[in-house]
Amino acid sequence: MPCISRLQRLLILGFLAASVLPIQGTALTLVLEPRRDNTLYESPTGSISNGAGQFFFAGRTLAGARRRGVLAFDLSSIPLGTAVDSVAVVLSMSRAQPGTHQVGLHRLLADWGEGTSDAPMEEGGGTASTPGDATWIHRFFDTTLWTNAGGDFVPTASASLGIGSTGFFTWSSPALRADVQQWVDTPASNFGWLVHGDESGGETAKRFDSKDHPDPAVHPRLLLYLQPATDTAGDALVFRLHPGRPNPFRFSTTIAYDLPGPGNVALHLLDARGRSLRTFATEPGPGRHFLAWDGRDRTGRPLPSGHYFLVLERGGERQVQRLTLSR
Repeated sequence: MPCISRLQRLLILGFLAASVLPIQGTALTLVLEPRRDNTLYESPTGSISNGAGQFFFAGRTLAGARRRGVLAFDLSSIPLGTAVDSVAVVLSMSRAQPGTHQVGLHRLLADWGEGTSDAPMEEGGGTASTPGDATWIHRFFDTTLWTNAGGDFVPTASASLGIGSTGFFTWSSPALRADVQQWVDTPASNFGWLVHGDESGGETAKRFDSKDHPDPAVHPRLLLYLQPATDTAGDALVFRLHPGRPNPFRFSTTIAYDLPGPGNVALHLLDARGRSLRTFATEPGPGRHFLAWDGRDRTGRPLPSGHYFLVLERGGERQVQRLTLSR
């Protein structure tokens, strides 16, 4: 991987007169929060839910009971015919059983609801379902059932990620993009995703912060990179580092970068004095890739509020973005 010399750091910082390097192109970026989310708590009667809770869950509890999250985003503001370049789903995981486990996003095949149920304490046990809630057996409590207990969804995950310690995690894949493109083209098919944890054994549950969490910074987010319906899409990707979303940020920001082809690539995080704080692993293949940064250095230490610079390097090419962390 290429390294940044002290002189290069000075040149980079001197070139950043204002906020970020200008990025050319007509792509549009949207950042959306869910219109609804909930947890399907394993129950033969469907008496448990958590529509208005601060968290949703995926995996198996200490006692072996299954939990599956559901979330959906409102895409009605996107005009029909808009081309979806790429997408990323960012979730904050705030509590988990020990170990790293796969968590997948599966496209849902039927509509579901979110009632007013609000589980107490850590919310892992749920609470009494209220009218309209999604439950293990109901799409809408207590009038409409799933065809299959535990939710109707595509068996193959659109994107999957290994999750261990707490923090922010980003799912992105061509299949995830295809899901969103289908929903933009056919809005009536947009039922969102089911968040499916490792159910092969006990003690795998992960707790994710929901849209009803009191801290907006940890709400789920869907990042969309779009081409306007009037644009002539189809141009090849160019080497490009896109601005962070959100920026400024408190807990996490997500950055997209485009690679037109294979090659040695490095992504460096520098402080305002040009000192290297962290180097991120990058995807070597062509395409658009995503990175969620949680405001920590290479040792996991939370960094203080201030300005930081992300530098994407490939051979003699370089792209820089300024990120503002506001604790």
